[in-house]
Amino acid sequence: MGWKSLFYKRDINLSLAYLHSQAEFPTPLRQYPRLSELLNVSLWVKHDDEYPGAGGGSKVRKLRTILVEAEREGCNAIVTTGGASSNHARAAALLAAARGWKAKVIIHEPEPTNWPANLQLVQLAGADLSFCDRSVLPTVMDDAMEELREAGLQPHYVWGGGHNAAGGRAYRDAAMELAEQCVKQKMRPDYILVASGTGTTQAGLQAGATEALSGTTVIGISVAHQYATGVHRVLEGLQMLEVEGEERIVFYDDFLAGGYGLSDSDQADSIRLAARTEGLLLDPIYSGKAFHGLRQLVRSGRIERGSNVVFWHTGGLINLISSSLCHPL
Repeated sequence: MGWKSLFYKRDINLSLAYLHSQAEFPTPLRQYPRLSELLNVSLWVKHDDEYPGAGGGSKVRKLRTILVEAEREGCNAIVTTGGASSNHARAAALLAAARGWKAKVIIHEPEPTNWPANLQLVQLAGADLSFCDRSVLPTVMDDAMEELREAGLQPHYVWGGGHNAAGGRAYRDAAMELAEQCVKQKMRPDYILVASGTGTTQAGLQAGATEALSGTTVIGISVAHQYATGVHRVLEGLQMLEVEGEERIVFYDDFLAGGYGLSDSDQADSIRLAARTEGLLLDPIYSGKAFHGLRQLVRSGRIERGSNVVFWHTGGLINLISSSLCHPL
């Protein structure tokens, strides 16, 4: 074997060792001084956008826990759902492929003329893709489960966004991870702010914060639902974790900009501000909405100036690259 082959083999082994070790380490917690000055808070960002594997993000963190538990139950296939821009659908398809599992992904909206990048990655990963109206989604998912069973497989049913107990446990544990990092930084967060869609991430963070970060308020910024539905989703997540705390749910639907997958010029300005001030990349579907919400909550006084704020970055770089923000007319 020549020296180039030895180098190549060594580099592959080192890379695999590095990726394995990173999967065991906390995602970074970083302070952003220039944005802190502009926002008049002490801004810290918990970077789950750097979570290793399958494009990163909160959905990968949840799905790692979900699929490990499914594997223990003897499963070898999954059925799941999401929107056309879904980070969850992309992560599920890629993580299933990494295990050699069959994946059926049902998109609960009409097939778009121009496929977003996440949808293209679902197809690239070899998942069976189909589209349906949301009203018939439960029936379509049940049919997909039966098809896989008839093929001799043991499928696992994963509701959109990882909205189940395992997904919630992943973020309860993530809050514990954050608590350890805060001790090292000698910082106690007054607020944790996160994009809230299915509600599971917010519920898990609230459960973990109640246990390990006393006095910290978890705030969900809706990316999809009106107030009543969004709070109900978070409450469902808490109930799945057998945690009380409905009275502590803080959820804002003020920044929906028309609904899931939609944005506006004000949110685009917030995304540009983060990128140009600190090189912090946010997307218009999830994290950008949440960051814009943070700016507005500070301006209105609902988050006090001078507060320690942890912004939980749930990912979304792939959606950002697909957006008009990166492809101006």
